[in-house]
Amino acid sequence: MKLTCWTILALAASIPSVAAAQYSVHWAAPVAATGPSAYFPIGMPLQLKTRNELNTKDVHSGDRFYLEVAEALIYRGQVVVPVGSIAVGEVMRSERSGNFGKRGELEVRLDYVETPSGPVRISGRSARQGLDQGVLAIGGALFVSWPMMFIHGTSGRLPADSPITAYLADDLHFGVQPGSVQDARAGTEAPPQGPRALPARFDPSVFSANRP
Repeated sequence: MKLTCWTILALAASIPSVAAAQYSVHWAAPVAATGPSAYFPIGMPLQLKTRNELNTKDVHSGDRFYLEVAEALIYRGQVVVPVGSIAVGEVMRSERSGNFGKRGELEVRLDYVETPSGPVRISGRSARQGLDQGVLAIGGALFVSWPMMFIHGTSGRLPADSPITAYLADDLHFGVQPGSVQDARAGTEAPPQGPRALPARFDPSVFSANRP
């Protein structure tokens, strides 16, 4: 009996580690810089935008989603984090709208961004609430009681292309290019590129498959 109890406890203790492993992303090691280097410090703002709409009717706590860099991080003419770089966020709370005008609530956080120098942790949160119809529901209940329970508040939603400000949670180190290389790149107009195709749901293999 004691052996069975210890076995159950051991299995229960291993469950969180298995669940956490499902969300781990393994990156290839970035190429080591051989020349001069610099870094953007912790707290540096980074402008992102959502790739798809998030809605409390469709997402749940723990779901991950894609964003992309909306404004490049540039160091003395050198693009360190280009526009379109992919970032990942996580849904922290998703409450659907309910009866009596209860509005939906959505809260997300930011996890990391893909850069040419490797992945970098980012921080930041965003919360959205649906329109509350509580006044309508309560006021109507004075005249007609039971039908009012079918009036729903709107769902919390974060539309596609919503701007979100992230902040570096780690120093972002990168190699500094020689001035001549930077000038040559600045003088060359790169052809416009469309948004990178991504699966509808979060897939960690997207990042490892696109690393050099």
